[in-house]
Amino acid sequence: MTAKINQRNSLDIASTTNPPLSIFIRLVITGIFLLCTYRLLTTICAPWYQIDLTLECDQEQIFKVYFGAENIKPVFTEKKSTKPKQVPAHARQKVTFKNQPSTDRMIRIDLGELPGTIHIYKIVVHSCLSGKLIYNPADIYNNFKINDQISQYELKNNSVLLVTNGNDPFLTVLLEFPQTYHKYMAGLSFLFSCLLYLYLSSFTVHPNHPLRLQIAIFTDIDDKGPAEGQNFLALDGLRGLGAIYVLAEHSTVCFDGLGGLGVSLFFSLSGFLLIQPFLQDSSRVLNMPYMSNFFLRRVKRIIPVYSFYLFLIYFSTSHYDVFFRHLFFLQGDKQLWTMPQEMFFYLLLPLVLLVFHGMATINKWAGLALFPPLIYLAHSNTFEVHIIHSEFFQLDMVRNISIFLCGMMGALLFKEFGPRFTQHKKTASFSGVFGIIILISFSLLSTGLFKFRAYAHVYPFYYDILAIALILCALLSNGTIFNAFLSSRLLRIVGLVSFSFYIFHYVTIKLVRSIIDYYYGITLNQISLMILAGIASFLIAALSYSFIERPFIRHRNLRGTCQ
Repeated sequence: MTAKINQRNSLDIASTTNPPLSIFIRLVITGIFLLCTYRLLTTICAPWYQIDLTLECDQEQIFKVYFGAENIKPVFTEKKSTKPKQVPAHARQKVTFKNQPSTDRMIRIDLGELPGTIHIYKIVVHSCLSGKLIYNPADIYNNFKINDQISQYELKNNSVLLVTNGNDPFLTVLLEFPQTYHKYMAGLSFLFSCLLYLYLSSFTVHPNHPLRLQIAIFTDIDDKGPAEGQNFLALDGLRGLGAIYVLAEHSTVCFDGLGGLGVSLFFSLSGFLLIQPFLQDSSRVLNMPYMSNFFLRRVKRIIPVYSFYLFLIYFSTSHYDVFFRHLFFLQGDKQLWTMPQEMFFYLLLPLVLLVFHGMATINKWAGLALFPPLIYLAHSNTFEVHIIHSEFFQLDMVRNISIFLCGMMGALLFKEFGPRFTQHKKTASFSGVFGIIILISFSLLSTGLFKFRAYAHVYPFYYDILAIALILCALLSNGTIFNAFLSSRLLRIVGLVSFSFYIFHYVTIKLVRSIIDYYYGITLNQISLMILAGIASFLIAALSYSFIERPFIRHRNLRGTCQ
């Protein structure tokens, strides 16, 4: 055992003697990445999803909108078209066409099949990322092209006059991005380039120790711990329970709503753990080397598995635009919506920590008092930041920041009051009973047994409180059944691989269902599907943790692998 430890230490010491990549090489690589990223984002990352037409017809017509690729001769198919809309005659009105988000920049507006006169007053094209593109009459006349089924096309006071004389008249246009979109993409490209430069700084020219690959979950579970501070076994189990809750919602209908609690646990645990080093010394936020290493650890923890999953699901299936939007956290389909949400929190975290440091230097209670106003501000809808979501088109990320903030506030409360209460058996008993009541109550509410389902997006504030209450109960319930349940080896092992478990579970559910149906002709019931998909997700997560997650953090002491 001693020989193995000495060998590991010698390898780590040897690796530190290797010279890093030169600044010139890092700048060249980062510059190329910046140019390529900007070109990539401005080409494929602005999907259009809604078109508003303000117009008036002399007779009833049926309008329809098509999206097409930017080619010499664009091809418009029914697959990329909106539902037809019937437009009444002799009434100025706004007609809205919605479609699945598409990066195709050519649109065609079909103007009905009957000859007649049409006045178009305004055309507004909406994008999830670039906002509104507004065409007034002069813009319509100068940018839109007509086909030979339109005999007259001219500006008329405050509208564009069109006279159609055939069966298929239409307008086409190549959409242009607003200038604000180019500025936004330039800033985003610069941000990711800075992260790349930071990551390249950890590379050495001649690494001299091999990549050690092994199935490590059963060894790491005993040695795992945060980068700094105490490790709480119950919180590891609580993270594993959150992963199981999300699996239960996505694999069944009877537990619909339970996944919201699981995600709330993930977010609040992130806030709770990420603030721990700054509770010891809040001035660390002013230490640039420390903060660089702090965020580098988060990037290494998240990006490898996330990008590997995106490559398998989207890039390898030729969904390149969806792949790159997800890769740059501009879109979050299905379970992946939490990835842009967490990265958005990391973006705001330095500012929160700076304000916390300033107030904590005045008084420790001033630092604690910072968080209730921030939580209220997140819930107030004062600010909105949207990403693309496959089901809802837009998803606001600001409100969910409150869950992370509740986790940070819970860490402060536990630091101040935890030591004096953890020694009391009555406090432990009460916390254990209360924690069990919360878990059972929300598990039953998610089944709809009481003709009511509790959803996190419907009651976000209560889920904020609920998540941090479970964390505090887990910490204060030493010696109780509740604490023993959360500290069990099974839940802690699931917690160890919970990130990979969460990333892969959704596609695993679909694979298990399809394979059983295809090869055995059996339609699994919901509970059987949940159990089989859970086992399969755990096995995939164990492989992902060992061969993807762990190698990126192998050079650190194992006590810092899971924060």
